[in-house]
Amino acid sequence: MRDGREVLLYHQADEPGSLEKVARVITECNGNINRIHYDRRIDPVTVFFEVTAEEERASRITQELQAMGFLQSSLPAPGFLKFAVYLPHRPGSLHEFLDNTTYCEVERYRP
Repeated sequence: MRDGREVLLYHQADEPGSLEKVARVITECNGNINRIHYDRRIDPVTVFFEVTAEEERASRITQELQAMGFLQSSLPAPGFLKFAVYLPHRPGSLHEFLDNTTYCEVERYRP
């Protein structure tokens, strides 16, 4: 842990109150939740927590969340990459972009 901050990957159980259980563990260990990030579109079962706590307390948080089965040590690789592209408003810019994606053999996602 650097500067008292640690990023935790939490595997969200599909049951009411699971997020509250994690927050309770962090609070009881005197940790502070600085940031939470969750996006169902990216990964429906993973929540990112940024927590500040003294080293001993952070270790206890990690141990308790692992014992509860809520802590992840890695993320699965996504099956696709989604991003936004902003093209200049000038003739030929779309063609240049498509030419580059074709050259790189990029495939379009088809749901």
